[in-house]
Amino acid sequence: MASRKSNEPPGTGSDLFSRSPESAATRFRECLSGESVLQVSGCYDALSARIIERAGFQAGFLGCAQAGLACIMIEDQLWPKRCGHTAGKSVVDRGEAVQRIKACVRIREEHRLDILIMARTDANAVTGFDEALWRLKAFIDAGADITFLEAPENIEQMERYGNSVPGWKTVNLVEDGQTPWLDPAQLTELGYALVLYPVSLLLHSAFAMQNAAALLSESNDSKDQRLSFNETRNLLGWPDYEERLQRLDS
Repeated sequence: MASRKSNEPPGTGSDLFSRSPESAATRFRECLSGESVLQVSGCYDALSARIIERAGFQAGFLGCAQAGLACIMIEDQLWPKRCGHTAGKSVVDRGEAVQRIKACVRIREEHRLDILIMARTDANAVTGFDEALWRLKAFIDAGADITFLEAPENIEQMERYGNSVPGWKTVNLVEDGQTPWLDPAQLTELGYALVLYPVSLLLHSAFAMQNAAALLSESNDSKDQRLSFNETRNLLGWPDYEERLQRLDS
């Protein structure tokens, strides 16, 4: 989980993953402490990270540890890990699930790392909702900063989670997934601090690429359903790169 300063305007370069004196974890804590749920889009490369930054998102959900990391997510699934909204998942036993969190907390303390720990459980679909709640409470007791109940199946489960587990709470909204798709105001009312949209950009990107490929195949023309070349250059920060090259040559 990477974040940028909440008071910075979107689209000002690479500030989503900036290395300012204020740590990414500190900025993320500020975002989580806001009055409404923090909306976080998934991103899967530098281009998608730049796009969500320009769209105004305060944080991105990704796996690049050197890109302004603010929070690390620890899960209780057995390997190989599966998408939380698909069948066939398995989880480790209670003891190992809690020990995973304790180990991360210990490493954070020993190395004096300024990073938040998000503890996720997939037990709801495997061993039941009550077991999932037990694990989430145990994760908080073990030192986790944020909990993450994966794939609650209805609003009642979401509400019980919000009312019974202390601390910052996370919901994961996947298109066509198991969890009701609620708006930010509803999620805030239920007690969530963080909402993730992990695959939204990927699904829309795949749809756009599929359409573009079909257009090119049929007519050799992608028409107007695209960014211009100059818009893409600006999105990628190419003018800044050229300016730096000119300064080096002078």
